[in-house]
Amino acid sequence: MRALYWVLFALGFSSMIVQLTVLREFYSVFYGNELVFGIVLGNWLLLTAFGSFLGRHSKSISSSNAFFIAVQALLAFLMPFTLFLAGLCGTLSAPGEMSGLSLIFFSTLAVLAPFCLLSGFQVVHACRIISEKSKSSFSKIGAVYSAESFGSLAGGMLFSYILIRFLDSFAIMWIAFFANILVCILLARSMLAGTERKVFYLVFAILLFSSIILQSQSNLTSVINGIQFPGQEVLFQKNSLYGDIVVTKTGGQVNFFENSIPLFSSENTMQNEESVHYAMVQHENPRRVLLISGGVSGTLKEILKYNVDEVDYVELDPLLVEVGRVYAPSSGVENPKVRTISIDGRFFVKQSTGSFDVVLLAVGDPTTAQAGRYYTLEFFNDLKKLVGSDGVISVPLVSSENYVGAEKRMLNSCVFKTLRQVFKNIIVIPGDRSFLIASDKELTYDIAGKIRQRNLDTLYVNEGYLKGRLTEERINYALDSMSDESAMLNTDFKPAAYYYYLAYWTRYFHLNINYLAITVLLLFALFFARMRPLPAVVSSAGFAGASMQIILVLCFQVLYGQAYYKIGSIVACFMLGLALGAGYAYHRLKSKPLSLSLIILCLAACCFALPIAVLILSKTTSTLTQILFPLFSVAFGLMAGMLFPTAAEVYIRYRKDSAEKVMGVLYSADLFGAFFGSTVVSIFLVPIYGIISSCLLVGLLCLFSWYLISSRNEKEKT
Repeated sequence: MRALYWVLFALGFSSMIVQLTVLREFYSVFYGNELVFGIVLGNWLLLTAFGSFLGRHSKSISSSNAFFIAVQALLAFLMPFTLFLAGLCGTLSAPGEMSGLSLIFFSTLAVLAPFCLLSGFQVVHACRIISEKSKSSFSKIGAVYSAESFGSLAGGMLFSYILIRFLDSFAIMWIAFFANILVCILLARSMLAGTERKVFYLVFAILLFSSIILQSQSNLTSVINGIQFPGQEVLFQKNSLYGDIVVTKTGGQVNFFENSIPLFSSENTMQNEESVHYAMVQHENPRRVLLISGGVSGTLKEILKYNVDEVDYVELDPLLVEVGRVYAPSSGVENPKVRTISIDGRFFVKQSTGSFDVVLLAVGDPTTAQAGRYYTLEFFNDLKKLVGSDGVISVPLVSSENYVGAEKRMLNSCVFKTLRQVFKNIIVIPGDRSFLIASDKELTYDIAGKIRQRNLDTLYVNEGYLKGRLTEERINYALDSMSDESAMLNTDFKPAAYYYYLAYWTRYFHLNINYLAITVLLLFALFFARMRPLPAVVSSAGFAGASMQIILVLCFQVLYGQAYYKIGSIVACFMLGLALGAGYAYHRLKSKPLSLSLIILCLAACCFALPIAVLILSKTTSTLTQILFPLFSVAFGLMAGMLFPTAAEVYIRYRKDSAEKVMGVLYSADLFGAFFGSTVVSIFLVPIYGIISSCLLVGLLCLFSWYLISSRNEKEKT
């Protein structure tokens, strides 16, 4: 029976590695949008929940041991296959073209279905096999949940701190594959005999041999890139800690992509000149310049046309700079006046003690929560401290010269209104890509005159080009497209710009984000209302656990930047708390029962305490405060881990159901709740109500669950 626990450990271990690797792949092929993260995670949980629910019927399977080992071997085979299919999803739309919400939902659902359904089924199936070898109904469920949780912890930590640093995605997946095949061999040795064992040994040998040949003879990543970038020569591809970087060549032009998003192309002189000169000419004598992202594209070369003393070029991903040195050697990165800093731009600004004459943002539009952090009231205030009363900042924003729809109008108005709260003067340079130039000093539209006065050598941004661009009609139209006073301010803890972009994105594909969010909430309410009290409480705990994990990562990202390893530690800490909580409850419940109502009340208290902690942390720059985020993550995991075995014991005591049925009901309820939690938070709570209010709403749900438990006796709870 001990071998089965090791299989459960391996299942949790490999499932976590597969989940994180595939999530990362989908995040890359669908343009790094956090909504994609919520959809993929939600689909993973939904499918696993269905699989565990189906596992209740595993008792009807004949040759149960052989079937169990066969499923485990099939899961191993599905690991690299699932990653390959996830990569191919990037070929469903042209590079740089937006994918619809329905395309993302159904394609990820189809790719994840085989692995997730089988893994959910396998957990419940293992619980049944173990129950046949043990007399204690409780020990089966508590031990199964604990073993799987500790495996998930090990897989998450190994992935976050070691594998992702040294290996690409397919190499990571092959490691998980080999580990599971070896576990299957050990399992066959302990559970099978005679001809059955020999047959399985032969199958495993064939799988191992063919996988080694496949891995050594083919580069699956190259196959995917060849399909995704037809007609282009792929010069470079590599996963960094922050995204998938691809460099292609078409004719004499070199193209840079990150997470399938076109970053820039060589010889794009017009874009580089616009990004720099509109703002730089506003300052009489710019000596120190801060450029946040985009330097490899050629903007540095334009900045260096001015008599600057120093340019601080901040780029989060050092790999992008290294690749730029090779494939864009004339970008200006090697100039001695340029100081390249590999750090999150917001974190650099928050920690900086110097001052700058001009700050140029080239971080992309607020299409994600990560990018939206550079358009918030708090960040603009931090920039104001850096540039003082005479400094100038440039904020790019994708617009339209001819027509701006209602959703894009609200997005533009949100950014403009937020910027206007900080700087006295703002001018708008219209175009397909508009530029908001902001300062406390007087600004001018006579950019051509300033360029002529300084005798700057520009190919596009000159008098002839700007004469047609800066007409009174175009300027007034651009200002009018940003003048909706009903637009919300964009703040760190209420990312309104991200919400407006989601509304624009979904409406582009004839969907309404508000209707979508209401539909998901109604489905959760219906699902919750139809459940018995105890499964409903387990489901609400799953909802709270998934929700708060997403909120914790967003909070950390807002306050301290995208420090990947530290965010990874938050997720790992949740798994640590989950494993410790499950293990503690498993051993404690043998002698003394735990209080379900107390556990859910503590979970609610953590939800209410997090906003207070976040508001306090936002007022300080001490890195010591970062330890509170992992501690909160451990606390949430601890409560969720203790709650599941405790609920299982109560359920078995009064319902007298079989172990696999109890495991199927409660485990699926937990995962269904987590599915709704990740989905609702991603598309509704945080974008519309903000981080603080979302924490309070999740806490209220926990309090309602506490009421369901505390107002009934033990038998009525089930």
